[in-house]
Amino acid sequence: MTMAKIQNHSALPDWDVARWFHPRFLSEYVDRAIVLPDVCPAGIMPNGTVAVVRREWLDSFRFSDAIGDIGCAMSLAPIDTTFDDLVPAWNELYRRLKALDKTVLGSGNHFIDACVDEAGGLHVLVHVGSRMATEEKAAFRFAKDYKRFEDRAVANHDEIWQCVKAVLGGRQKPRSLPHDTVDLDGAWMILRKGVTNSPAGGDVLIASSFDDVITVGTAKASIHELGDSMSHGTGRKHGRGEAKEVPVDEQLLRRRIVIPDDLPSGSWRLEAPVHYRHSSEVVPLVDAHFDVTNRLTPVAFMGGF
Repeated sequence: MTMAKIQNHSALPDWDVARWFHPRFLSEYVDRAIVLPDVCPAGIMPNGTVAVVRREWLDSFRFSDAIGDIGCAMSLAPIDTTFDDLVPAWNELYRRLKALDKTVLGSGNHFIDACVDEAGGLHVLVHVGSRMATEEKAAFRFAKDYKRFEDRAVANHDEIWQCVKAVLGGRQKPRSLPHDTVDLDGAWMILRKGVTNSPAGGDVLIASSFDDVITVGTAKASIHELGDSMSHGTGRKHGRGEAKEVPVDEQLLRRRIVIPDDLPSGSWRLEAPVHYRHSSEVVPLVDAHFDVTNRLTPVAFMGGF
């Protein structure tokens, strides 16, 4: 019965994926769940999952047990800065964001990348959410608070983009793809955790580590088989606890990619590329469901502040 509810599109065995769902949540409240290749454990349902669940699940679990960062999204836009000016501009952007005197990106794998596309143009990719604090998660009530935190995530992106455009230029409005969201459908909730809502014709963006390729595309009609959803990244292969024991050559990474001079290594070493699956392990499992329109290669990174 357990696997009858789960469609597993990852490279992991079914039994491994099933154990990342809370047994009661799965048996009593989940109607069906689709697990995508970036799956990794987190709370009562894994990241990389879209699930149709009975609304009554909130009588037994906290909302943050399922989704902990409402409205978390990636936003992407081209910039005017050239390669010749990127290093000083990237340092200036970091200083400007730090001058906000607040948590900008927060914990986890939230980041800002500068990327080069296949035609040689530069883009910025921002990954941030609503930055819910522990006490806010404990006090959260879906009907009262969801929209407020969703709006806060949008405001966080807007604030970062104001700084990006002031330093790096760019006139296009960023394209935003949220991946921690809820849709209501009668007595049901559609929970998307670490997956984008990408119906046919919609945007697809599968990020990875800052030493890998970011795949951009347009969803095909067949994406309906995946619940009109797509992975937002490649997923971790080392949990953050395990990652603390994995050696990382921080100086080598700083030679390969632009990282702000003043950004402490301790703030991002748990997000180093060695801790993430490579795009070649993930994208081929779902690329039948979208047309690739671009591939972006990160050339600059900041995160963990």
